[in-house]
Amino acid sequence: MGEPVSPGMSGVVRIGVVGAGRMGAAHIETLARWVPGAEVVSVYDLDADRAKAVAETVGAVAASSAESLIDDESVEAVVVAAPDPLHEELALACVAAGKPTLLEKPIATSLVGARNVVTEEVAAGRRLLQLGFMRRFDPAFLALRAAVIGGEVGLPRAVHCLHRNVEAHPSATSDGVLVNSAIHEFDCVPWLLDDRVDAVTVFAPKVADGALQDVQIAVLELAGGAVVTI
Repeated sequence: MGEPVSPGMSGVVRIGVVGAGRMGAAHIETLARWVPGAEVVSVYDLDADRAKAVAETVGAVAASSAESLIDDESVEAVVVAAPDPLHEELALACVAAGKPTLLEKPIATSLVGARNVVTEEVAAGRRLLQLGFMRRFDPAFLALRAAVIGGEVGLPRAVHCLHRNVEAHPSATSDGVLVNSAIHEFDCVPWLLDDRVDAVTVFAPKVADGALQDVQIAVLELAGGAVVTI
């Protein structure tokens, strides 16, 4: 979890957002409407017209590149909401620039890439990155965790999770069903049960070559004996 960002002399944290698609635009609106002390000042998207249009809704400017946004001295913190394959290189750039960053999950699309990002952050000596696992801050999830850990629901033996989006993103991949969607459960289940995952088995449907393997079913075996289906 990243360290809190201290506001500048103006009392406002100036934020740049990389990615102005559905998720990026939602972050920009949330920051502008609901986060006191936050100001979106710069937006970048590969679609320059989209970046300009979204930036104008909050009085920000459209950056010419992700690199220029991250390196801009007027940008004090960054939100990365770009496509998954770009997360690793953008996270590394933010760490190199010393910019506190909210990085949408996944941290990378490979284990090697994820370790690379973590290694660089550790070497930097600061907690600069926070992943977009918002469920740990959701009042309903916090209440559920308190009830489970407090023993109000007894000792969990079986847990069933259902993760369903309205539709698959056009760029969705079979791997992404796990690293972009089910990753929420991989994060929050050990937290909710205060237990360690010892084994994961994933079952995917048989589909035509190149077709999206959706839905997928994952079975998690926890150290304390509980079994979780996703």
